Amino acid sequence: MPNLFEETKSPPGIIQEKMDWESLIGEGLALREKDDTNRWKLGDLAIKSMVWYGAHSVRELAKAIGIRQGTLRGYRDIAKIFPFEKREPYLAWTTYRIAGRQKNPDIWIKRSAENNWTPEQLAREIREKGGNKTEGMQEKLIRFFAYYEKSGGRLKEESVKDLVVRWENFKKGKA
Repeated sequence: MPNLFEETKSPPGIIQEKMDWESLIGEGLALREKDDTNRWKLGDLAIKSMVWYGAHSVRELAKAIGIRQGTLRGYRDIAKIFPFEKREPYLAWTTYRIAGRQKNPDIWIKRSAENNWTPEQLAREIREKGGNKTEGMQEKLIRFFAYYEKSGGRLKEESVKDLVVRWENFKKGKA
């Protein structure tokens, strides 16, 4: 087992010369920002796909670009809650994801911006203040079964598989 406290050696070509700490942080922030930008762009692209080609196109788009459908839907959902004009470039995308799960997401984003909170700080504030989560798993299951009954017991196999996975995650406390 490698000693985690030894100086890390990198493969040749990865590190040319040592960066000062501020430059290292700056590069890390730029990479995070690029990652955030791509999440927003993918979410916006999924919205365009739905508008132009219908709701089913998100699944096809995800498959075509090689990402999980659930991931793309998550990006889409956050992009729908926070259209371009509501996005602050200095807040991490994860901040929006956390706030987007609350009943009053705009309030949590405003507080995050005013207090310069990291996503972790926002999550802590929500836990401490008893944030009002949006529809929980039990409510979703009730809605799902009501829909199931309305459909005469006919659902796509994919919907049933999704329900089973969500239920298992709910029982494990992951939902």
